[in-house]
Amino acid sequence: MSVSAHALIPAARRLIRAAAVAAGLAAAPLAAPADTIAYVADVESLEGLGEFTGSVAVDNVSDTQATIVVTLTNTSNPLNGGYVTGFAFNLPDGKTPQGAADPAAPDVTAVDPAQFAADYDPWRLENEFFLLGGGVDGPPFGKFDLGASIDPDKFSGSGQPHPGLAVGQTGTFTFGVTGINLNAMTASGLLTYLSEPKQDKKADDPFAKAVPFLVRFRGFDDDGSDKVVGGEERPTLPTPAPSGAVLALVGVGVGLVRRRRRSA
Repeated sequence: MSVSAHALIPAARRLIRAAAVAAGLAAAPLAAPADTIAYVADVESLEGLGEFTGSVAVDNVSDTQATIVVTLTNTSNPLNGGYVTGFAFNLPDGKTPQGAADPAAPDVTAVDPAQFAADYDPWRLENEFFLLGGGVDGPPFGKFDLGASIDPDKFSGSGQPHPGLAVGQTGTFTFGVTGINLNAMTASGLLTYLSEPKQDKKADDPFAKAVPFLVRFRGFDDDGSDKVVGGEERPTLPTPAPSGAVLALVGVGVGLVRRRRRSA
């Protein structure tokens, strides 16, 4: 069965992305600034336009204070443009991901607006993101706890997308939070807490569901927009190459086998 070039392009892009994530994980130092880090990538899209990769890192400053750093790279098709204009995720609330109360579970009780920061690579004059807190509305996936957007008071909506992340650009967003049991908060754990879909959504709506991470795209060349669900991506580390000593032993073994065959 023949495969068209159009079918190969998405597969090739996914392969390149997975390799890049794995390479980044392999190159990362063991003693990273963050205590835990999880890699995140797009897993589902409303319109099939936007794509991204990134990471979520947690620095457990103390049992009552932590720093969350979200890094996002816009990996959408450059032929169609598009900008990342916002993202949202959820915070632990003293419960298990299944919703059961747990006195040992982390519980974020406040977000410090003064600690919010956004950096961009490469930097563009237009770039500007604002902190979103107190409930972020990301329909049809419901309410999220925290996020950032180029609009100071909303996640969705229309308008100029240019302050967002262009294709190939990376944004790094820092959030400072306080609460209790925050030494138990992990990056992977953050990606298990889900949004709260609206109760009036139709049961047959496939997108009316709870998700852990959502990225908003606007400004595609066809005037399209998208909302893309993110989830944890676990890259497979490349197998280490054999050391010189191992290769030498293999060479000795091959030589012994050849000698035995000759003597036989």
